[in-house]
Amino acid sequence: DVSTFRIAPDSSRVVYGADQATDGVDELWSAAEDARRAPQPPTQVHVGSEGGEVFALRDGGVTAVAVTDRFTLESLMFCDLRAALRELTGSDA
Repeated sequence: DVSTFRIAPDSSRVVYGADQATDGVDELWSAAEDARRAPQPPTQVHVGSEGGEVFALRDGGVTAVAVTDRFTLESLMFCDLRAALRELTGSDA
């Protein structure tokens, strides 16, 4: 079941929360406009609104999420999230 979704401004992708892989466990998914391609877990997601922004970065089975209440530079936030994941997991996210 899809719990929430957002469509890219250019309508090329949709990012959504759903219990698609494991029943009862909501995960973040991304699907292309081309229905022939299977949905995949995105490696990074950025959603902004008037109230703030949400950033999520996935590396293997680990996901880091940051929520802000103001505008934040996307490139800097993902750089910081990658550094945090490297430190926590010892990977090269």
